[in-house]
Amino acid sequence: MRAILTAAVMGLSCFALVVSACTDSDKSGTTESDGGSSGSSGSSGSSGSSGSSGSSGSSGVDAAGLVGGGSVQISTQSAETFFTVAFAPPASTAPTLNGCTLETVGPCKVVTCAPFDASTPLPPMITQRSAGTVSVTGGLVSPGGLSAAPKGDGSYDGVTAPGNLWAGGETLTIAASGAEVPSFSHGVTAPSRTVNIVSPVLPPPSSLPVPRNTDFVVSWDTGTVSDAGQLTVNISALDRVTLSCSFDVSKKTGAIPTAALSRLSDGDGTMTIGVSTTTEAVKNGYLVYFFLSTSANAAGAEVGFTPLILQ
Repeated sequence: MRAILTAAVMGLSCFALVVSACTDSDKSGTTESDGGSSGSSGSSGSSGSSGSSGSSGSSGVDAAGLVGGGSVQISTQSAETFFTVAFAPPASTAPTLNGCTLETVGPCKVVTCAPFDASTPLPPMITQRSAGTVSVTGGLVSPGGLSAAPKGDGSYDGVTAPGNLWAGGETLTIAASGAEVPSFSHGVTAPSRTVNIVSPVLPPPSSLPVPRNTDFVVSWDTGTVSDAGQLTVNISALDRVTLSCSFDVSKKTGAIPTAALSRLSDGDGTMTIGVSTTTEAVKNGYLVYFFLSTSANAAGAEVGFTPLILQ
């Protein structure tokens, strides 16, 4: 169920790290342990809009859908790349998001949520947990690195970096000095920042028509910098159904199947497109989840929310 919140909450541009129980059975991406490795490569998409830095996780539920302590976000002043860290206790479990369900249809995750009910109680406040000072180096990060130290209650404040964190394809190293969450260090590959959407033409002059009775094809190019990561197309309808469909960046094209589009209802919708990489590593008994994401481009600008007419 962690993928529900990953698809529904992640920003267009971010680098997220989540620490959870090593018994988590819902793993996406490369999984490595202190003594070996297993699993296959993969990625999780992004949706929503870029935001500014700041503390988060006040409800105890972080951006990847795990119950746990607070989070820290290192973002850029231009809001093009983000680095978010969130921690969960070893006994954490994934919430069900108040009536949402998750289904896999081809390359897509389909999230269906019940109508909002104001009477549904919010998740309880949870004690913040700290991994000590968390730092990131490599890529386009300044030579001294960027870091965030926990406050007295274990939570973290946001940090704003002067420039972007990566160009694409580099290795960034994330390290935590350790506290309640043990210390760790790990290298992750940054996704391409040069993905340019070729088709459909974006931004559209008005709401983009998307027929639900035929596959919806997206094509892109990457220039010469990097083909790293996966491209994820997120489509949301007013009936609280969201598709999150991921494709290898190197393929340069991807088709959202009719079987997934048919889950959406006719009418208005929105689309976002992001590029990301994901890695999971078992460190000192904790599953550490790394998520790096940035937005795709079109017509010389970031692809934001694209209005749709679902037909």
